[in-house]
Amino acid sequence: MTQLARKQEIEINRGKEAFMSDIDIKVGDLETLSSETAATACKIGEKNVLDALADAPEAMPGSASAEHGIKDTSEAVDKRRNTLKDKYQDFSDDVMKASNSYGRTEAEVEGILTFCWYSRQFK
Repeated sequence: MTQLARKQEIEINRGKEAFMSDIDIKVGDLETLSSETAATACKIGEKNVLDALADAPEAMPGSASAEHGIKDTSEAVDKRRNTLKDKYQDFSDDVMKASNSYGRTEAEVEGILTFCWYSRQFK
């Protein structure tokens, strides 16, 4: 790695550290983010594009696009809607996993610190 590339990498990492130092997660923030994102996924899942556009061909009698275009388009939009719903749900699940992992780590750290404190008290 060249010296210039190394300097650029250091600057990028410094930027990441500065960005991450601004994050202030409070108790319940991750759980709230997860549940609200899951609720959004659910609302997206409730929308039915195929039903909403089912009557559109009748509004366009004799049109070639009414016969195939609307159906194809509505199926494509519905597929994208379903993909979006799944991505929101995956994000919600991942946030909850991170929250659970953080909680376990905090509990482990607290246990270790408590053990160390008691160990020093009874030496």
